[in-house]
Amino acid sequence: MERREGSWLIELLLVIAIVALIAAFAARSLLAPRGSSNEARCRYLLGSLVAANEQYRERFGSYADSLRSLGDADLIDPVFAASRQSGYDFVYTASDAGWSCEGNPTVFGTTGERCYFIDDSGVIRFSTTGTASSADPRFEGPGRGRAHPFFHIMVTIAVVAIVADVVLIVVRARRKPACARRHVS
Repeated sequence: MERREGSWLIELLLVIAIVALIAAFAARSLLAPRGSSNEARCRYLLGSLVAANEQYRERFGSYADSLRSLGDADLIDPVFAASRQSGYDFVYTASDAGWSCEGNPTVFGTTGERCYFIDDSGVIRFSTTGTASSADPRFEGPGRGRAHPFFHIMVTIAVVAIVADVVLIVVRARRKPACARRHVS
């Protein structure tokens, strides 16, 4: 069976499409650690509210009415007191009975994949579908059940190497003289 002259172009386009697909997955894997570090920072900030609110209550007789009040009392970071930090927006609510705070990604899916909630009980809760509340499950630890982002990068590199080998084999096969490619029956 003889091959058409232009079939190498189709092979080349196929290889380019595969490499582009792999590059898209690699880019996502490289950006994942940023969202993960934003989530860790959000959990840390929410956890710091427990001690800050107890100190505020000891000083002033009630819970703080806003993050700004906690910041003015030098109990939390002034940037956090402005209700936005590390790719998360914070919504603080207080009453005579207690307080709560939500941490929501500024750009869901980019700056974080989880929304968090904490109240005066000190339990951090999370949701992957929207704003978290006291009804959501407890956060038990970072990224359980998910592969490490560098694992994805290594798999991507391995696949790219395999594709490159296939391309080299095809190129070398094309360079052989016509008589070496024919089969004798």
